[in-house]
Amino acid sequence: MSKYRPKSLPKGSDAGQPEGGAVPPVRTREQIRAEWEAGRRAEEERKAEEERKAEEAQKAEEARKAEGEQGAQEGSVSAEDEAADTAGEDPAGDTGEGDQPSADELVSQSGDEPGAEVLLPGDDGDGLVNLPANRDRNGYVEIQPFTEPDSEDPKERFNHYARSIAQAEMAARANEQRVKQQKIIVQGQNFLAIKEEELWETMGLPNFDALMKARFGFGKNYANKIIRAVPVVMALESVTSMELVEKHLRPLCPVYESFGADAVRQVWSEASRKKITEKNLHEAAAFLGFAEPVEQKAKVVAQPSRSASADAGRDRVTQAKEEIRTLRTTDEAKARQAAIEFMKAAQELCAELGIDMAEASIS
Repeated sequence: MSKYRPKSLPKGSDAGQPEGGAVPPVRTREQIRAEWEAGRRAEEERKAEEERKAEEAQKAEEARKAEGEQGAQEGSVSAEDEAADTAGEDPAGDTGEGDQPSADELVSQSGDEPGAEVLLPGDDGDGLVNLPANRDRNGYVEIQPFTEPDSEDPKERFNHYARSIAQAEMAARANEQRVKQQKIIVQGQNFLAIKEEELWETMGLPNFDALMKARFGFGKNYANKIIRAVPVVMALESVTSMELVEKHLRPLCPVYESFGADAVRQVWSEASRKKITEKNLHEAAAFLGFAEPVEQKAKVVAQPSRSASADAGRDRVTQAKEEIRTLRTTDEAKARQAAIEFMKAAQELCAELGIDMAEASIS
């Protein structure tokens, strides 16, 4: 019986062992070295391939620069004629700015002043605070179709594709948020109509709350919040395509009821200087005089009492004394030196404070 085989496992049995036997095959030193050398060769080939590609890219960049310098003079001669020929064409395919309509088109589509148009802000994960400048009259942004770049330069072609990808992403996000805005408006208007017409009686239900729970899965509280938020969303749909959360809009509901839609837009504009949150909207409303001022709670800083300071001082003195006693158990010479230094420090303090050591020892 082998010493490596338990007595409970009969000779020749592989019960409970992994497939292939109880002991995995042992690789020889030659096999291990061959595997290591193969991996090293693969790594060297990969590095060589990367260096070759980098060198080719550098040569292509140098050739492109040389061609650009050579054609600069020729291009400057015909620049004005080419600009005149292309003035009436749509530049959306290769500049990334062609999907922005002119100021006159924006005014005719939205009815806003030209100065009110703003571009898409950065993607901060919180939505588009302002309307995109290239929206249509319904507030939606067209996703530009795929186009081939005119340039043969790889860098220019990549920039063209990157602009198209970014435009599609931002347009999709703006449109998604716009749809959710319209969802609040339409649902709230329908909830209000059902409530005013008391249609729960037609359905054989006792009240509005029962109807909401039976047909839509939520109670009257949620429906009433949506109903109350509808005029606020309608006031903001000409200002922002941001997905409007009912909780964030609560500070704006009393502003609309007391001061109207224009006040709501003013508060939104002020709050958009920061991140749009319920707190910042309330602070903006208070700052503009449309809400009660936000109460600022004064910070109370507890002052340590004299007795506590004195106790802490005594504790530190006691701690230093105990540390010297502990040091004595391991190194008495160092402990004596520490005690002498401690005594000298105490004498210096007594001299500075005008304390007579003799009187202090008597007391």
